[in-house]
Amino acid sequence: MQTQWRNTTQGYGWISIVLHWVTLPPVMFLLGSGIYMVTLTYYDPLYHRLPHWHKLVGVATLLVTLLRLAWLATNPKPAVLALQHWQRQAAYLAHVTLYLALLALAATGYAITTAKGQSIALLWGLELPALGTLSPETTTLLGDAHRWIAYAMGVLILGHAGAALLHHFHYRDTTMKRMLWPGCK
Repeated sequence: MQTQWRNTTQGYGWISIVLHWVTLPPVMFLLGSGIYMVTLTYYDPLYHRLPHWHKLVGVATLLVTLLRLAWLATNPKPAVLALQHWQRQAAYLAHVTLYLALLALAATGYAITTAKGQSIALLWGLELPALGTLSPETTTLLGDAHRWIAYAMGVLILGHAGAALLHHFHYRDTTMKRMLWPGCK
């Protein structure tokens, strides 16, 4: 039996499956740490460390997202197993919105982090340079956008998982199985 690395019109290959599941833990960390960070006081030991890790994981998540988008652009898209036209449209809209939210979170996070013209320290002495400075008003607006997009991302993830479970348990199709193992049709 041949290993299925690439997608087909019938199902996902290993690379898509791995990229899908590799994205979930860092996104959950980003959502959780983002909510927790705003509760920290200056003297809390995590006040300075957690934002650094939030930024690192955010950059890594952006890189994986860009890799996923490149992979998506160069692979066949498996057919949606939705029963009705509106379900296929909803699935498409949900996927596009998830990708747009990931990109918007990365862009707003980068902008508010580098708003004072300071680069983002990565690992091994590498830095992500700032593109300039922003006014405090713009930074506040972007911070609000970042927060609300993150909340929307949480709702989208719950809806995405709920739809997969609905397909698995109610419709009894292979929508969820296709994202767990290649060759499930």
